[in-house]
Amino acid sequence: MKKKCCALLVCAFVVLPLFRLSAQIYEIDCLVKDYAEAYDELNTDDYIKKNDVGYKDKSVRIPNGTEVTLKQVIKNKAYNLPNHLRYNAEIGYDGKTMYVFAWNLKFSDKNPEGTADPLKEYDMSPNSITVTHEDPETGGGYKHTYNMLDVRSAEGRMLLSRTYLIAVLVLLLSAAVLQFIASRIVKQGFTYLTAVFAVFALAAAILMEGYYLIRLGPLSIWFCDVQYFTIGQAVRNSIPFVFTIFLQVFSIILFRNNLSVFMERKLTLKPSVILFFFSLIAIFFALLRIPSEALGISEETLNTPGQYAAAVQKMFLFIAVALPVPAMLFYGIKHKFMGLFAGIFLTFYWLGTITAIGLLAYAVIRIFIAIMCQVIMYIAAFIYARFTGYTQIGSFWVGPDGSTSREKPAEVKAEEARRAYLEKRAQKNLKN
Repeated sequence: MKKKCCALLVCAFVVLPLFRLSAQIYEIDCLVKDYAEAYDELNTDDYIKKNDVGYKDKSVRIPNGTEVTLKQVIKNKAYNLPNHLRYNAEIGYDGKTMYVFAWNLKFSDKNPEGTADPLKEYDMSPNSITVTHEDPETGGGYKHTYNMLDVRSAEGRMLLSRTYLIAVLVLLLSAAVLQFIASRIVKQGFTYLTAVFAVFALAAAILMEGYYLIRLGPLSIWFCDVQYFTIGQAVRNSIPFVFTIFLQVFSIILFRNNLSVFMERKLTLKPSVILFFFSLIAIFFALLRIPSEALGISEETLNTPGQYAAAVQKMFLFIAVALPVPAMLFYGIKHKFMGLFAGIFLTFYWLGTITAIGLLAYAVIRIFIAIMCQVIMYIAAFIYARFTGYTQIGSFWVGPDGSTSREKPAEVKAEEARRAYLEKRAQKNLKN
C-alpha cells in the first residue's frame, strides 16, 4: 500500500506540472486593431492562401481581451515573412480549435505562478536581423540577432500607438505653420527664431521617423496596410500619412526660403539631393573595398561574437559620419559655417523623407492591388451569378441581378436546408 501511495505522489509531482504547462491561458491582444482574425484551417506552406491582399478566407473576429488557451505554435514555412507573421498559434476558443498569428496573444495574469510562457522562446521582432557565424571556441555555428523588439514592451506599444505618429505630425505641422507665417512677416529676428524652431522641429521629426522605421521595418505602415484593415479603412488611414509627407516636403521649401533671407544668399536644395545619392553610391563601393581588419574582423582566423557585433557598430558609425561629407563640403564652401550645418541637416532630412516616400508608395501599391483584386472578383462573381444564381465573395452575397447583400439570401438558406435534410435522410437509411 505504501509503495502505491509513493507511486501516486511521484506521478502527481511529475504529471501535474505538465498539465499546468500545457494549458497556458492567453488573452487576445492585437496591437494594431481591436480584434484578431482567427481561421478554422491553416496551411503553413502557403502564406498567400490566408493573407492575400485582395481576399481573405472566412475568419472569426475575436475581440481583444478574450481568453483563449494555447495548444501549440506552428512556424510558417514562408521564410520571406517578417518574424511577427512567421509564427501561428493553435488556440482553443469557444470549444473549437482555431489559428491566429502568435503575436496577437498576450500571456494572461490568470495563469498560476510558475506557468511557463512558451511564446517567449520565439523572436517576433518585426525588423530583427539574424546573422549566422562560426563559434571559434566550440567549432559550431551561432546566431547573433540585431534590432530585437518586444512589441508588448513599453517601447513596442509606444511605437505602435497613434500617439507617436500624431507627435511626428504635430512637429511637422508646427514647423510648416511658423515657417509660412515667417514668409509673410519678413523680419530678421522673427525669421531667425522660426528658422531655429523649424530646424529643431524637423530634426526631431526626422529622428523620430528614423527610429520608428528602423525598429518596426515592414510593420511601419500598419495603420494603412490591407494586411490588417479593410480597403476602405486602409485608404482612410493613409490620408494622414500623405498629409504628413506633404508637410515634410513643404516645410523644407519654406525653411529654404526663410534661411536664404537670414543668410542673405539663396540656399538651393537640388545639390543636396544629388549629393545625397552620390554619398550612398560612394559609401557602398567604399564598404566593398574597406579591409575587414579595419572593422576588427580577421579573414584568416575565426572571430568571436563580440568582434562581429563591434564590426557592425563601426560600419554604421562610418556610414553616419561619411554620408553628409559631400553636402558639408559643397554648402560649407558656398555658405561657410552655416553651410556646414545645412549640409548635415539636409543629408539626413532627405534620408528620412525619401524612405518615408518609399513606404508611402509601397502602401499605395498594396492598396491598389487589393482594389484591383476586389474589382476582378466582383466582376467574376457577377458573371457567375448571372448564369448560376447566388455566389458568395468574402462576406458579401452577389445575386443574379448584380445586387449585393451581407445577409444570406432566402434561396440559399432554403437550398442549404434541403441538402441538410437529404443528408440526414441518407444517413438514416444507411443505419437501417
